[in-house]
Amino acid sequence: MSSQVGGYESISELFNCYICTEKLKEAAMCPHCSQIGCIDCVKRWTDAKKECPHCREEITADQLIRVPIFDELIDQLLIDQQPLESPGKDIEVKILRCSEHDRSLEVYCVTCNMFVCHECALWGKHPRHSVEKADEHYKKQRMMIEEKLNSLKDSLKIVLNHVEQTEKKIEDLKHTHSRSVNEIQRAVAKMMQELEKHTKSHMRMLDEVKHRLETQSKEIATVSLELSGKVRSHSYSSLLTQTGELKGDIESRLEKIRISIASSETIPAVEPLVNRIVPKYEYGTLTIHSFQARQIQGDEIYSNSLNIDGMTWRLKVYPNGHKEDTGKYLSVFIELTSGFEKKANYQYTIVMLFKGSEKYPHKNFHKDYGKL
Repeated sequence: MSSQVGGYESISELFNCYICTEKLKEAAMCPHCSQIGCIDCVKRWTDAKKECPHCREEITADQLIRVPIFDELIDQLLIDQQPLESPGKDIEVKILRCSEHDRSLEVYCVTCNMFVCHECALWGKHPRHSVEKADEHYKKQRMMIEEKLNSLKDSLKIVLNHVEQTEKKIEDLKHTHSRSVNEIQRAVAKMMQELEKHTKSHMRMLDEVKHRLETQSKEIATVSLELSGKVRSHSYSSLLTQTGELKGDIESRLEKIRISIASSETIPAVEPLVNRIVPKYEYGTLTIHSFQARQIQGDEIYSNSLNIDGMTWRLKVYPNGHKEDTGKYLSVFIELTSGFEKKANYQYTIVMLFKGSEKYPHKNFHKDYGKL
């Protein structure tokens, strides 16, 4: 008897390439229409026309989806149908005859995976084996393959849907990244403009103050030279007789200079620009009392913990130095005691204030650090 499967003359035609009509070799699927053909056949077409030969959607060879399970199913189908002379055209197994009993092979021995005749199944070599009618076995195999194919296509749809969603997320991420970069660049550009404006404004003001002070210094130097010249030009007797006049002239000049200095004595303060990009430092203070005694004792000193964004930091101080620096330096370390443990960028500043730093600010220690 003859059977049709979804418009095909036989199930074996399901595994024929729709381009070359031969058995599929390295099956490849179009992601748009799910039509399957030999990968070489489809590649030759797409290389020439850049489209699917079946649905005409735009596609390139690298977008084809390999379906290795088809290769395995074809191999299995050829094994199952090996005893048949023309399995692709006729499933009537009676065209083959038993060489021992000269009867049609209408029975399939599941145990031995081969076609046999009724006499072989009942009284020959297969009396207690699991057997089925050949056409029923064919139908079961066909249904099994079709179920696998449907399952494969369903899985393919799921995977392609996931690919589409992933591609969308990739595009969304790229868009978000680009937008964020533009926002950051605009913010930095605006901050740079404000910094330039702030710097120029204060530089102009300080330049004016500097020019005025330089002018005053020149005037004072000129007056000093002039008065010194007058003093040197007088003789002993002349200087004694004109002392009052010279003193009055000097006092008059000094008063004018004092008034001039007083009018420009205050140097304007330069207010720092508020940085809206770089975050402000969080800070903590460690005060070491009885330092000399602690230095002699030599034990390390810990500061109170400083909690920043879920991380806990503290200072660790060796008042008499640490390891090779013992007895030479004051050793200061910063420790991350809890929180984020992976590598990260961080910056910190350590400031050591000398007692009485109001009078001796140069004795203070200030250093910025950065670490990856």
